[in-house]
Amino acid sequence: MARSGIDAIGDTADAASGSGDRSLVALLKQLADVGEPTRQVRFENNAAGDPLYMGEAPPGAAATAAAWRIRKFTYDAFPSPVTMLWAGGDLAFTKVWNDRAALTYS
Repeated sequence: MARSGIDAIGDTADAASGSGDRSLVALLKQLADVGEPTRQVRFENNAAGDPLYMGEAPPGAAATAAAWRIRKFTYDAFPSPVTMLWAGGDLAFTKVWNDRAALTYS
């Protein structure tokens, strides 16, 4: 059976970190799959291999399109996830994935 896009992305994130099934990546897979199977999902990981940004958009949306909902994760020193912040402080699909580092999160 073919794996869904979110599973494939999660596997890539797991492989890049070398840690197998990371709990945050597993949770993100579950959240993205709940009632929303028609979205593409992208991750950018930090140097430790943990998700730093997660973006969701309609299938086929370009990374340059204002069609993304973007989350940013922060970590403590362990590193355990501490917060999940939203670009622009909202869940609207109006952000540009390529602008994620310059956006304001709250």
